[in-house]
Amino acid sequence: MIRTHGDVQASTEHGACAVAILVTKKLTGFEVLERSVKGTGFDYWVGKDESLPFRRKTRLEVSGILRGALGDVEQRISRKCRQTERSDGMRLDALVIVVEFSRPIVKVAKR
Repeated sequence: MIRTHGDVQASTEHGACAVAILVTKKLTGFEVLERSVKGTGFDYWVGKDESLPFRRKTRLEVSGILRGALGDVEQRISRKCRQTERSDGMRLDALVIVVEFSRPIVKVAKR
């Protein structure tokens, strides 16, 4: 297991995605429908499991911080919320979730 997660940055990103997917399910009942296309400003399409892929419900942007202060989490939330503006023309809600692992902290913002 240790040898498969030697890249700390990738491990942090993948771990944040795992936590964010579980938190999204718990808070909204939404599941991941598919990975979004790079450059859209968000990572995943989420919605109810009965949703068809073309009936996307909400955008989900995820970010992970291995070690940081609460201020770092707040700054990252702000930056990621701005990032989702690239796809605001879709007129769909966006969730931004930042996971900080050393404390741990999970911050959720809805746009």
